[in-house]
Amino acid sequence: MHHLTLDSNSAGTGLLSILLSPIVRHYTVTDIAELVPLLSKNLTLNSIPHSKPRTLPHSRSQVAPTQDEVRVDALDWLTIHNATPAARRTLLDAYAPLDLILVVDCIYHPSLLPPLVTTIDGLAERGRTVVVVVVELRADDVIREFLELW
Repeated sequence: MHHLTLDSNSAGTGLLSILLSPIVRHYTVTDIAELVPLLSKNLTLNSIPHSKPRTLPHSRSQVAPTQDEVRVDALDWLTIHNATPAARRTLLDAYAPLDLILVVDCIYHPSLLPPLVTTIDGLAERGRTVVVVVVELRADDVIREFLELW
């Protein structure tokens, strides 16, 4: 697997990142900027080599790893969603190409669904990227709305 992006409203704990580290060569874990320090701290406490946290925008050249590592990034779906199409492409190109996107426990509030779908659609490349969405069934109408949007 070349590159994996994890995006989760609970990525701030880093549990999934820690569990994946022995089996995935390189991946990026994202969360909102306020939770990235906790994510980084927990990776450090578990001796998981990782990059210093970054925030968007950043250049593609910074993304390519020279070694096996976890990349830690702040990623705000609202910023992506509200950007112009050209600015959105610039922001999301920093992550390309992606083989797999794991969206874990991110579907919980209807107002965040359009920004989440915009971000997934911007990151996924047809014919290359597999998107796996893991969701706790809190409200079936919110999940139905997500599926209709996506």
